[in-house]
Amino acid sequence: MTSPSSTSFPVAQLPPGPLDIVGDIHGELDALNKLLERMGYVDGEHPEGRRLVFVGDLVDRGHDSIGVLERVMPWVDSGIASCILGNHELNLLLGERKAGNGWWFGEEERWKSHGRSGSYGSTLATEALRQRALAFFGRLPLVLEREDIRIVHAAWDSAAVEALSGLDSAADLKAFNDARKAELRAETTNDEFYQRERMTFPSLLTTVIAAQPPRLPRHGYWTQTKQERLAHKLLTSGSERALSEDEEPFEAGGKWRMAARHRWWDSYDEVKPIVVGHYWRTWDHHNPPAGRQHRADFGGRDHRTQWMGKRKNVYCVDFSAGIRFEARSGFGTIDQSRLVALRWDEAQPRLMTDMDRDAEYIETI
Repeated sequence: MTSPSSTSFPVAQLPPGPLDIVGDIHGELDALNKLLERMGYVDGEHPEGRRLVFVGDLVDRGHDSIGVLERVMPWVDSGIASCILGNHELNLLLGERKAGNGWWFGEEERWKSHGRSGSYGSTLATEALRQRALAFFGRLPLVLEREDIRIVHAAWDSAAVEALSGLDSAADLKAFNDARKAELRAETTNDEFYQRERMTFPSLLTTVIAAQPPRLPRHGYWTQTKQERLAHKLLTSGSERALSEDEEPFEAGGKWRMAARHRWWDSYDEVKPIVVGHYWRTWDHHNPPAGRQHRADFGGRDHRTQWMGKRKNVYCVDFSAGIRFEARSGFGTIDQSRLVALRWDEAQPRLMTDMDRDAEYIETI
């Protein structure tokens, strides 16, 4: 048996040797099984001593989050694989209901997008599964690293890591989250300009406000500030920036947004390469999946064979496997969707997917 990662929080150490870093699975068990088969894994182990590393977002949206957990949890607990928390596992750990995680709360759930609707079709969690999974999430780090690589779900921020360094484990994040949110509620309550904006626009849901509202600068400021102060959410969901005076609010996820994703990798100046998930890339960078165009992220400008950022040493392995629930309901196809593993060793990095027979080489750093 391979020794487990050296455990600490929020950063744990990866063991030596070649890695296969698997992108966001989002409950797509069939895609995971196909990918592992193509890479030569049997029961989580590889005959050449390679090691699986999961970047988080194992669950939600797909039809078998439970099946994915039942596969991955024993491998991580036994030490033959490694995993970090994604924002979707974090939501479950914090008890936060979000689109696509109704299966966790025992609820049938439907989705709506661009005039279409359908069912996620997920198997519902039992109380026994929830307790086992919560214990598992509570043992996971937010970052894995060693001398030659760093893995985090959405963003690297040394100040966020430092802010979490006093916690013993992810199991402490609920109390940390509640305390920070209470502080932020008190501050926003005392912000006269923010409260004036809220009185004028008490809801920014597009179902309430169909036409684009004006830019609300204090909403943008507090969105950015909350993400900075909730360090665990910054690492798992990325950083935000308030819209500037020449930018207009935009719709995303059924809500008008006053802040946009910040391309933190464009200012990342450390030598150590970083691998992330989270950002809903598309296999053909000129043709993003329907309904998944994001502002200021790994969009049309970035090819899958390229590293990103100031030093060209940041790579995203999320190629929208989580979009497949829409295809199963007759909206769109899975042509631009892949479950991807970045094969990291002494040779040139390469990609393996659940849908393409041959590996694809990417740039050498």
